[in-house]
Amino acid sequence: MLRADGNLVVTAKDGGMLWESRTGGDDCLHLPVTRLSVRPDGDMPILTMPNSEAPYVIRVWSAAAGPQFPCGSAAR
Repeated sequence: MLRADGNLVVTAKDGGMLWESRTGGDDCLHLPVTRLSVRPDGDMPILTMPNSEAPYVIRVWSAAAGPQFPCGSAAR
């Protein structure tokens, strides 16, 4: 699930966290707008828009390449 803070999380049936992308919360407060997209090639990037007036997106994580922007520490 992509949480409201931009962190992509995989949870167990009991709700415990199994894995997280570490692209949300205090790790990425400077990147307030985040979305998960699924591409035709199977990649699932997390894209974000920086807190600025410039209308561009940054790929912060992807299934194919992992972390791609200095936003907290490396994914677990």
